[in-house]
Amino acid sequence: MNIDLKIGKDVLLVEDDRETLEAMSTLLQYYGYSLATAENGQQALDYLRACQALPQVILLDMTMPVMDGREFLTIQCRDQELRAVPVVTISAIHNCYGLIEEYGVAHCLNKPVDLARLFELLARYCDA
Repeated sequence: MNIDLKIGKDVLLVEDDRETLEAMSTLLQYYGYSLATAENGQQALDYLRACQALPQVILLDMTMPVMDGREFLTIQCRDQELRAVPVVTISAIHNCYGLIEEYGVAHCLNKPVDLARLFELLARYCDA
């Protein structure tokens, strides 16, 4: 887990698959996004509670050990400050769109991720 407490992290990437995490991190950083990473929902919550400035968007894998995406979203929804951060779920589960209504997630992306759509969403939340 990267708990870098610099101000102004654009993106919190929560992904348990090491290869996916590294590939997405490299890609996002290459395109200029400031990034923090976590390998599960608990690490993400720990980061969010310790950071000096909340990220502009959370990219959240749904299937992870320790604390999965649904558990993370449940806790995030109960926290007034944290629920203000938009969440884009990333999942191989194709029925993730129910999460929009249930948890108020901003968007759902299916794996493999459509990179054009991902960068369109990142521009919406981070480049405004």
